[in-house]
This record gives sequence, structure tokens and C-alpha cells, in this order.
Amino acid sequence: MIASLEKNQPVRVPGSAVYLSRVTHVIPFALLHNLKHNKVLHERVVLLTMRTEAVPYVHNVQRVTVEQLSPTFWRVIANYGWRETPNVEEVFHRCWQEGLACQMMETSFFMSNESLTMGKRPWYLRVRGKVFMMLSRNALRAADQFEIPPNRLIELGIQVEI
Repeated sequence: MIASLEKNQPVRVPGSAVYLSRVTHVIPFALLHNLKHNKVLHERVVLLTMRTEAVPYVHNVQRVTVEQLSPTFWRVIANYGWRETPNVEEVFHRCWQEGLACQMMETSFFMSNESLTMGKRPWYLRVRGKVFMMLSRNALRAADQFEIPPNRLIELGIQVEI
């Protein structure tokens, strides 16, 4: 998809866009929805994945991996230990050290806000689904967890059937 977007470029707007993704090799829903509805891309597109490792602390050298996928697309993987608090500003500082310069006030953060719905199920599976939906609603939002400035965040909604 990135190669086709580089070949047939949509309208580009100034600045950087960071799309949060849970998985490293999948195009985020927020990018697809933004492209579908707004028909624009930013000059620099960063696909950011924040991972929690099974160790309490991750060494600073192993914290951030930056990979340039094309002239305008980058993949950034930030690794944190389970005792650490992920911070987007720290990730940006480490990206700058790796050659990807992004200014926080010129960057828009896009993430998908998943609204869970339940399909037809037997009653005992519905109870489990309701508990999961309640826990999901009460979980800390990714934007708060990663300390993303609220005035830089754009959330695009999607319904997911469980």
C-alpha cells in the first residue's frame, strides 16, 4: 500500500502525522479512515508501535527502532519495560537521534477509537462478552497512557464486533 501511495500520491499537507498501531506490519485503521474520508496525507507519515516487553526496564539503546519504509513513510517501534511509563516526547527525542526529526507542535497524532459491539451468541458467551466490554470501557486510554498532548490528538471511530 505504501508503494502505491508513493506512486499515486494524494494531496499532501505540511507537517507530520503519527498513526498509532498495535501491530508492526499492518496499516492502522486510522490511516485508512483518514485517507478515505479526508483524501489527504501529511508530508511525513510515521507508523508508531509502543510495545511492553516482559522485563521491568528496557535499556536506552534498545528503546526505539526507526525504519524508513519510503521517502515519506517511517516505522517507529518503541519498547518499554512493564515498570516504565511510555512517553511520546521521549520517543520523538530518540527518533531525532536516529535521523527522523519531528516537532511535537507540528505533528498530529491519529488513533482509532474502537467501539465494541456483540453479535449473536449463546447466553453464557454473552456474559463473557459483556464483562470484556466493561473492562475495555474502563481501561486507560492509549492517549493518556502514552502522554500524548490532547490538543495534538485526532481519534477516528470504528465499530468492532466481538
